Amino acid sequence: MDPFTWILKQFQEYRTVDIRIGKKKLKALLADTPEKRMIGLMYTDRLLSDQCMLFVFDDEDMYGIWMRNMNFPIDTIWINSKMKIVDIEQSMMPAKGLSFRTYKPKSPALFVLETASGFVKKNKVSIYTKVFFELPKKEV
Repeated sequence: MDPFTWILKQFQEYRTVDIRIGKKKLKALLADTPEKRMIGLMYTDRLLSDQCMLFVFDDEDMYGIWMRNMNFPIDTIWINSKMKIVDIEQSMMPAKGLSFRTYKPKSPALFVLETASGFVKKNKVSIYTKVFFELPKKEV
């Protein structure tokens, strides 16, 4: 891990939020600042089946996700402002070397949810599925 990322990662405190997709409940780490979104799950060893990371943005857009410095595969779910899933990418593999692909949704999203690989298939998650969560108030 490069020193800059290591320092950033050490000082990130993540708030959490409970998420429900269908009957499945998850505990999400909130990536709600530019620094937290930049680091994401890089250098993390694994996610438990009920853990995930929720990237929170200010506006809907075509937010891309890459797998640089990742240690395990993930499923990625893009969610719009109406709390509906607009795109899904399953079993995204960690990037090798300096070349890596950026995965982008087919429709604009306000949130990006990263889960353990296999979550989408196991829980029969599909596009247009409604997602339920309430974000905590922003800290001032």
